[in-house]
Amino acid sequence: MKTLPIYLFSSLLLFMYVQPALAQDTVVEQKTKYTYSIESDIKMNVGTEKVTVGASTQIQYQNSVKAQTLSVTIFNFKVITIINGVENMNVEMARKGMTLKQLGKIREIPFDKSPKPQQELLKTFGKAFVKITLDGEGKESKRELANPSESAKTLEKEGLVANARLFHPEFSAKKAWKAKREIAMGNGTFISGELNYEKQDKPDANGHIVVKVSGTLTKKKMVNNGIEMVNIKYVVNGQELYDPKKKIWLSGDLKIAVTWDVKTPGGNGTAAGTMKLKLVPGK
Repeated sequence: MKTLPIYLFSSLLLFMYVQPALAQDTVVEQKTKYTYSIESDIKMNVGTEKVTVGASTQIQYQNSVKAQTLSVTIFNFKVITIINGVENMNVEMARKGMTLKQLGKIREIPFDKSPKPQQELLKTFGKAFVKITLDGEGKESKRELANPSESAKTLEKEGLVANARLFHPEFSAKKAWKAKREIAMGNGTFISGELNYEKQDKPDANGHIVVKVSGTLTKKKMVNNGIEMVNIKYVVNGQELYDPKKKIWLSGDLKIAVTWDVKTPGGNGTAAGTMKLKLVPGK
């Protein structure tokens, strides 16, 4: 039996082992940071009582994509609520600690001085929070917490993942398509439905694809602090920008007209207002 010439043997080794390894290395992980914000202004009328609720939420996060796997890292979460013009909550969380603002006074609690339950909560920041498997069209086929601790489950329940994923639907080769989306409403409740996405004929100045977004999200009922909200409707309009070279969503602006009916032990009423959602590149 003849042996292979040494140069043919080396070529065979290159083909069998080295080239596949090089091919695997060409799958580069793409990391993109974002800042997501919601500004809401809702007015409720129940009998003779009128209540105005304002809220501001901000999430700083990063999408890391490699092949068909995407992971989301949350760096910072901030929420402010204002009732009838009076601020009643102002909290910011990150891996380094928490910042609380009450009655005009700022209280910073670093991680090492936080109580144990708070430390467990803060540990979820700054590292992969959720891992997502994408199919060939970019749709989510599987979503799971990277570290399913009770703290992580709490933050997921409060909508950090849903809100961080809102501006990142699958991008279709078609001119128009639909995608299921959901928005957190607080207390572990979400409103969901299909939104319409339509590519506009003219790109922006940088060649990015402009996509018009519209649709209605609905929920029949939600109970919060003894107040029953029914016939909840979010009418969504706005647009997003998509980078066809990097194959990522870059930014977005959505305006939502919000309405629902209110039922309380003291009487019934209505609620209406607006929500402004914005996605911008992070630093």
